[in-house]
Amino acid sequence: MNTSACRKRFLTNLLLSGAMNPTTKCQYIPNQNQCLIRLPKVKQTTGLSKSTIYARIAEGTFPKQIPIGPRLVVWVESDIQNWIAEQVAAARG
Repeated sequence: MNTSACRKRFLTNLLLSGAMNPTTKCQYIPNQNQCLIRLPKVKQTTGLSKSTIYARIAEGTFPKQIPIGPRLVVWVESDIQNWIAEQVAAARG
């Protein structure tokens, strides 16, 4: 089975199991009500560029990514939302 077919089968199984929300394309962590999001969603949510995100991770001022495969990283959505709330609170004093 080629990589594309394997990925399609994996995603289909996730959708059928209810572990992935097809609308938001988030993967839910069972029993924790947390959602894993990929870089495009992090960029869209924060308005930051890829290079800025990784620079801030290196500085320790942005939530660190979680590797879930050899070439795949995700972020916990609630970590990103908390980071945004911290930025707003800091800006408003």
